Amino acid sequence: MGIKEQTKSFVRKDYESTERAVIRFLEMKGYETANTDGVKTDLSYGGSIGILNSRKTKEYLRGLIKRPLHIANLHLYDQLYKGDWGLEVFGEENIPQAKELANKLSSTFDKRVQIELVSESPKYVGLFAKFLHIMDKILSPL
Repeated sequence: MGIKEQTKSFVRKDYESTERAVIRFLEMKGYETANTDGVKTDLSYGGSIGILNSRKTKEYLRGLIKRPLHIANLHLYDQLYKGDWGLEVFGEENIPQAKELANKLSSTFDKRVQIELVSESPKYVGLFAKFLHIMDKILSPL
């Protein structure tokens, strides 16, 4: 159900910040990272990391433009989670993948990961996502 893992094992580097280590871990597991709005980046903003699944995409303008699925946001330092990490999930169908990812993060980084479903539907994002969605609706009857 989850993304196919690469074969090498993860080893955290001594000098590496937690955010950088988590981003590298996610990338090694086949995910792309983003800010919490879903814009691709390999940086963490305030200890929050968006997680994209580029293997699942939404096609706009009859397939001319594809955008990755924003499956979750990982919060490393949010007070809401009382010292644990929080994984906000977008879309009920992403819960099994999120649980698998949470278990791997928990065992790798020795942190408890709380999962919260914040939207029942998936979140497709990217530059001009709203515009593309509207244009797709307009062009669909043609």
